[in-house]
Amino acid sequence: MTDSDSSAIQARVAREALDGRLPILSGERIYRRFGSFLWTCTSFSAATWAFLIGGSLPSVGNTVIGILGYLCGVILGLVPVVLASGLPSYRYGIDPIDAAKASFGVNGAILPLLGALATMIGWTYVVVALTARGAAGLLRVVQQSQHPNETFASVVALGTLVMVWVVARRGPSLFQRLSQYTAPGQLIVTVTLLGLLVYRFHWPVLWTSNVAPETALTQDHGLGFAYAVEFGVANGMTWWPIVGGLTRLVERRRHLLGPCVIGIGVLGAAFISAVSAIGAARVGSPDPTVWLLALGGPLLGPAMLTFVLAANLITMVILTYLAGVTVQQLRPLTRIPWDVILILLLAPGIYVAFRTTWVLDVVMNWMLYNGVMFVGITGITLVDYLVLRRQRLSMVDLFTRSPAGRYWYWGGVNWIAVGVALIAMVVYILMYDPSTYRAVWMFRYLGAGIPMVLFAGGAYFLLVHFVLRPMDKGGYGAPQVNHTTSVSLRDVSL
Repeated sequence: MTDSDSSAIQARVAREALDGRLPILSGERIYRRFGSFLWTCTSFSAATWAFLIGGSLPSVGNTVIGILGYLCGVILGLVPVVLASGLPSYRYGIDPIDAAKASFGVNGAILPLLGALATMIGWTYVVVALTARGAAGLLRVVQQSQHPNETFASVVALGTLVMVWVVARRGPSLFQRLSQYTAPGQLIVTVTLLGLLVYRFHWPVLWTSNVAPETALTQDHGLGFAYAVEFGVANGMTWWPIVGGLTRLVERRRHLLGPCVIGIGVLGAAFISAVSAIGAARVGSPDPTVWLLALGGPLLGPAMLTFVLAANLITMVILTYLAGVTVQQLRPLTRIPWDVILILLLAPGIYVAFRTTWVLDVVMNWMLYNGVMFVGITGITLVDYLVLRRQRLSMVDLFTRSPAGRYWYWGGVNWIAVGVALIAMVVYILMYDPSTYRAVWMFRYLGAGIPMVLFAGGAYFLLVHFVLRPMDKGGYGAPQVNHTTSVSLRDVSL
């Protein structure tokens, strides 16, 4: 075999690892600098949804309290997610669902798998609909029409799906390069909007701009702060499958927490949402297509909105790429070409293209519960990896679907982890229902997300010591090494 043949084989293996579930080696990873990962995190988080979330923050009764609470909540939610999902995916170069098999079992990982796919595919379609509706609204303003052009919205949605497929099929290297331009551009647009707000209304007016008392969720500032914090925590929890999917592409450990918290949390989510909250409260509409155009005027407004909508492409590409990697957990799909997998994921979006209003009315309401899916999963995987296994996993057993693997538990399912995760979801909703804002009295002081993460982690820790270890389940009594003595090669399968 010649050196060129060997290089070609290595390049092919590296590409298959990036587009699939093969562990990505350190030299194959694309994020080698702090800045490159920071810009991708920022670009991904700074989608239209950041403007929409910001537009809803004044509803807690006080805009400033909403902004500060949301910032605190995003950071509180992101840090445990990075530790629970980001660290194992980075260390072993694996998909977060593969890492979750250590605690949920090689078959029980179907629970976080379903949550991950619902998150990534669901939000992809939501951003497609947001982009199409925003483009239709922009055309309506330009043409000075009374009603948006639904045909144009459908055409934009279909074109967006095609563009997502074209970019996503090239793998993560392309969206890594594109984000170096879109992320700074999004921040420039946001700083420009903030400057226009200050110039037009001045700080004292902006600082005291709130929604009408009768439209606010509460006039109790303490409860309003709790609502805002919980908005942020739920947003942070939603990133469990996404953070793990991105950190497996990072080369150095010191580049994990900073870019995730600063890029996703502070710059992408909190800063853009803060400016959006101020703009929405001052102009009187939570819809960014309304207040952004009103603030920017007939020339600058459409130009900024066009850039914001175009930048959504990076968000949709990353979501689709990560969903494509994750969906290969389903064994029938492991032999399907990458391009075809992406087509299968995006094909239902054709229906979305003709029902964009329905998606925003129905799917967005369901997605309010998105963060609830991951409170228990985050607590369990955090304690399992950091405390119980001391950051060591057996790679062979993660890919072993037989009783010979140490992560087999009961038929491949750790029913204890599954039960704790489901109980955490139910108790969360009993403490706080995100669709109705109904909350128990302790929510004001503790919130719901962080207590449920602590509950799930603590309950799982105790059950491992008193149930799993005495029964010799899950390999908790054995060193977590890449052993091969008890597992034959025929037992190992992707």
